[in-house]
Amino acid sequence: MPLAQWHGVDADSRGNVTGLWLDANNLSGTIPAEIGTLASLDILYLSDNQLAGDIPHELWELTSLTSLYLSSNNLTGTIPTEIGNLKLLQSLGLGWNGLSGTIPKEIWQLVTLTSLDLSSNNLTGTIPPEIGNLMQLNFLGLAANEFTGPIPDEIGRLTGLEFVYLSGNRFEGCVPDAMRQINDNDFSGTGLLYCGFNPSDPDDRAVLVKLYNATNGSEWNNSENWLSDQPLAVWHGVDVDAQGKVIRLSLRENNLNGTLIPEIWNLTALTQLELPANRLSGPIPAEIGNLKLLHYLHLSHNELSGNIPKEIGNLTALTNLDLAYNRLTGAIPAEIGNLKLLHYLGLARNQLSGNIPAELGQLTALNGMELDGNDLTGTIPTELGNLTNLDSVYVSGNGFEDCIPETWRLIEKNDFSRLDILYCGANLSDPDDKAVLVKLYNTTNGDEWHDNDNWLSDQPLAAWYGVDVDAEGKVTELELSWNNLNGTLIPEVAQLDQLTSLTLSGNELSGPIPSEIGSLDLLEGLSLSYNNLTEQIPVEIAELDKLWSLHLTDNKISGRIPAVIGNLSN
Repeated sequence: MPLAQWHGVDADSRGNVTGLWLDANNLSGTIPAEIGTLASLDILYLSDNQLAGDIPHELWELTSLTSLYLSSNNLTGTIPTEIGNLKLLQSLGLGWNGLSGTIPKEIWQLVTLTSLDLSSNNLTGTIPPEIGNLMQLNFLGLAANEFTGPIPDEIGRLTGLEFVYLSGNRFEGCVPDAMRQINDNDFSGTGLLYCGFNPSDPDDRAVLVKLYNATNGSEWNNSENWLSDQPLAVWHGVDVDAQGKVIRLSLRENNLNGTLIPEIWNLTALTQLELPANRLSGPIPAEIGNLKLLHYLHLSHNELSGNIPKEIGNLTALTNLDLAYNRLTGAIPAEIGNLKLLHYLGLARNQLSGNIPAELGQLTALNGMELDGNDLTGTIPTELGNLTNLDSVYVSGNGFEDCIPETWRLIEKNDFSRLDILYCGANLSDPDDKAVLVKLYNTTNGDEWHDNDNWLSDQPLAAWYGVDVDAEGKVTELELSWNNLNGTLIPEVAQLDQLTSLTLSGNELSGPIPSEIGSLDLLEGLSLSYNNLTEQIPVEIAELDKLWSLHLTDNKISGRIPAVIGNLSN
């Protein structure tokens, strides 16, 4: 068998091995020196195994290597100077081993590196200014070692750097100011502040002190450094900007008990306020409208009461608003429709009443909306049907009337089945499809079904239990599993020509599977398991070109499995 067909092996047209992909493959022992003979090797992945011992010197002779990953093993020894031979190396992963010693200066000459991960070893020494040579670096992982000395300014000049992890060492001094632009980092775990800024704005400090006292701060789960003379940047849950002004306050699940002080809205540089899962009570102060830079407001799972202040509509930078699971009352402010950048709106499980304001239809960036578990009434505004970016909507547990916007059919994450209303336009019922369902009901002892809600009634088919229809009232899904159907599966079910899913598992259906079922050209899912069906599997099933799921388990079917089932390529 050619090498290229061996598991984890890439080879060129001459049979030279160019890639080894054996990560997470339960390899043990040592890396053999003979690996150095694979002169064409370009990629070597041996991470997540149990390899031990030193890295063989012969490996550093593989000058064609562009990617080398040996992370998450039990490798020991030092990183040799010969690593400088790998001039083409772009990715180097040696993290999560037992390597010791210092980083050889030759690594800082590998100017093609885009990713360098040496995290979680026993490496020592300092990080030299020469790290600035790695101008293409995007990922730098040095966390959980024993590095000392200052963090070099040169790291902040690597303009392509997006991910930096330095915590768990013994660095001294401060984090270079230029590294503020790196969003994905663990600098808070270094115990160091940014260089060159006034660490605490006195007005903001006064607000935090008042918040601490008003919410029983001495009983917080974590109040590290609060009320101390330490800079605000090291107070638990606080981030500040270059002027020492609070930009983020995150005290989730921290046992805050009390009211939201109005003064908190004087933190005018605040961009994120996260206080969920505490015991905050009382109203949301109208002064919230002062936080013009706020883009994340998360106050869910508290005991907040009163109305949602209309001033919340002034927060035009807001992308995430979560006030769910409180005791808020009154109407949803129409001013929320001003929040044109909003991606998520969470108002679930409150005591909100009145209509959904049509102005919410202006939230064209909205991805998720949760209004369930309130006392909302009236119709769902047609304007909400224009929110084409929605992929998650929960509105049950209210008293809505009329219908669900037709465009919401495309929203996969929803709770619409719990509503007592149908899709707009779904009050249509195809008479031929209705006749088939009536016959199915009568043939399978429908009066004894566990749930036959609305069956045989004048209600639209979409309101019949287990039935979904399209905009023309044609049946698209029939889900009657574990519902005590007792009888035969009628061949007329094949006349439901728009059917995409037929689920009748866990009943007492008997007799053969009708061959006519093969005419359901749109059928994608067929589940008839756990019944008493008999005779052979009809070969016509192989005509269901769109079928991707077929369940016939636990029946009394006999004969051979039709070979043509192998044609069901989906």
